[in-house]
Amino acid sequence: MSISDPPDDSKFLSVTTAQTQRIPAILRQLSNKTLILVALLFTIFQVTWSFRAHRLALEPDSDDDFYLCDAMRRIDVLDHQGPIPFVQGLLNKPPHSPFATGVCLLGLLFGIQGLAGPYLVSGVLVFVLLAEANRLASDLSTLARWSLLAGILLMPFTRLMVVELRPDFAVGLFGAIGSLRLVQMVLRPYRATSREIGLCSLALALTLLAKPTFFPHAIIVMGLATAIPLFLRLLVDNRLSAFSWGLFLDRFKPCLWAIIGCLALVIPYYFYGYRLIWDYIVQCVWGEGNWRWQVNGGMWGALQYYFSGAGADSIGSYFNLFLLIIFVGLVYLLLRHRFYQAAELIVGFLLAIASAAVIIWAGIANPAFNLTAQLLLTFTAIIALNYLLAEVTWNWVQAAAALPILFIGVFQTPDPGSMDRERLANRGITTKVVEAIESLSTGNPKFPSKPIGVAMPGYALLHDSSLWILSHDRGFTIQAYDLGDYTDLGTVMAKMGPADFVCLSETPNAPESFQKIQSELFARFKSDQQFELATRIPFGKEAIWLYKRKGSG
Repeated sequence: MSISDPPDDSKFLSVTTAQTQRIPAILRQLSNKTLILVALLFTIFQVTWSFRAHRLALEPDSDDDFYLCDAMRRIDVLDHQGPIPFVQGLLNKPPHSPFATGVCLLGLLFGIQGLAGPYLVSGVLVFVLLAEANRLASDLSTLARWSLLAGILLMPFTRLMVVELRPDFAVGLFGAIGSLRLVQMVLRPYRATSREIGLCSLALALTLLAKPTFFPHAIIVMGLATAIPLFLRLLVDNRLSAFSWGLFLDRFKPCLWAIIGCLALVIPYYFYGYRLIWDYIVQCVWGEGNWRWQVNGGMWGALQYYFSGAGADSIGSYFNLFLLIIFVGLVYLLLRHRFYQAAELIVGFLLAIASAAVIIWAGIANPAFNLTAQLLLTFTAIIALNYLLAEVTWNWVQAAAALPILFIGVFQTPDPGSMDRERLANRGITTKVVEAIESLSTGNPKFPSKPIGVAMPGYALLHDSSLWILSHDRGFTIQAYDLGDYTDLGTVMAKMGPADFVCLSETPNAPESFQKIQSELFARFKSDQQFELATRIPFGKEAIWLYKRKGSG
């Protein structure tokens, strides 16, 4: 076989027993069972860290609450109305993220007491990440793969997969896996098995179900993951005089079956949820409050945000190293005339660029939105390292070559988490608000059967889902309305409706876009004839002013 031919199947086999005889038995085989154990221990450690210094050290907060709240509402239906209304609820109001809501449902139904269960279930993403990295590095020695996987465990986004309940991590992980599997089915020499096609279909489907409102980005990346390798395959086959339409179609068929399988899995959800998906996209892109999510500075600001700002934090210092590994691997493969393998690296790199380009063009400031590009870059670097070291017979050389990935993780500054110390020191603000509302509502004859309406206009320190979760745990319901999208006082008052309470946030650090409406709101409610100040709850340098509608108690 010529070195310009595609690699033989044997090139993708694991190391031999002779290479691993001196490794302890428990570490000798990087099987799925071993990786499950590693992922479980890693997940437990991250959850305990979160109890000390991150999300679980605080009250429920931020985007996590949206999915926790959705799962808790559905569990209430299951507990009090039965399985048929529960299933009907899934059809009549499909979850915003089937994957995230599913994780929360499993964690709350079968997890430990409290809200830690969903975070433990999130550890499945860590296992998938390790399993895919292990597969892509299958030509390396066991010691080298242990070094590689240890480095991956130390990457910032691996921790975030556990301590944040955002579906963006599943989108990025499954999107990168599914896309690169499409690439390999076109460019690698062996015919994809039914199992490989099925796993690719599943990864693509989970990408579209993890965050359905992200589907335009996912479809673009998946389409390019099929079209670009087919085009490169055509070029390389022509150069090697090996082109035939039969072979070309033979490479396209597995991709087609994988896509058909993906569509079969996702169409039921999109059939029931298409209107919710479209309304959400319209609201975020063209809606009245879309300015809240935009990156300042236009295209240049978005580039800075995603390559040197908060949008780059989840890959950290690994970015430059991965670029170097891909470049060295590409040069090596081209010099050896291994064009099909080189094409894999080219496509992986181009897909990462395309994914990032779509996010930057959208201009939305969300540090988790660029994860697909970061994971594509990570997996492509692993493929490059695998090709670079596959023919090296000395295990210690392979392990040494993988050590830089581990060293970056060991010597980087530990991730402090997104919760600042002042917020940790002043935990309990939402609980205090819920307790105050409960106390002030006990005189209402309809309490606790009637939901308590709470409006949150302007810049809100509280999260509407947090109020619902904590009141739910206390046996009553707070129905909170976040009115932060509106900065005109007249519009705010019109949207407020018959709220029983109004929460105003006193904060010296409110964004400039909120400062005018904050001043107007405080002036309005200090002289309002329908509301009276019930209490002021301090929160470090900030505070919550709780106004109660007169006569509602």
